[in-house]
Amino acid sequence: MISTLLPPSQTNRSGHEHPAPSAEHGDGEAAPERVAHWSVPELRARGWTEAMVQHLLGEPDQRVVNPYYRTAAPMRLYRAARVLAAEHSPSFAERAAKAAARSARAKAIADHKAQALLDQVAVMSVLARRLAPDAVQQRAIAS
Repeated sequence: MISTLLPPSQTNRSGHEHPAPSAEHGDGEAAPERVAHWSVPELRARGWTEAMVQHLLGEPDQRVVNPYYRTAAPMRLYRAARVLAAEHSPSFAERAAKAAARSARAKAIADHKAQALLDQVAVMSVLARRLAPDAVQQRAIAS
C-alpha cells in the first residue's frame, strides 16, 4: 500500500527521482488520505493488467491530482480491501495466469528475435577504407 507521502527516493521509468509530494494538491486543498488505497502502478506491480483493473475493479474509488506531474491525468486509486477481495476471486486467478502466459510468450519471441539479429551480425563482413590522418583532416575541413 502507498503511504500518505511517498518517499522522495522513488524514481520513474527513466530513472529520474520523483519529488516528494506536498500536503496540498494544486488548488490549495489538503491531499486526501491514501493509506488504504493502491494506485494503478502499484496494482501493476502486484500482477494486474489494465484490462484486469477495468474488468474486475471498474471505476476507481478515488481520483487525486498526480503528485509527480500536475498536468498529467489524475491518479486512480482503488481501496485495498476491494483489491484484495478481487485478487481472491477465481476470475483474477484465471486472468493473471493468462496474462503471465502472454508475457512469457512475448518475452520468448523478443529473445528469439534478438538472438537472430546477433547471429546475423556475427556473420556480416564490414569493409572500410583506411585513410591517412592527413586525408581525414583535409576532408573534415572541406566539408
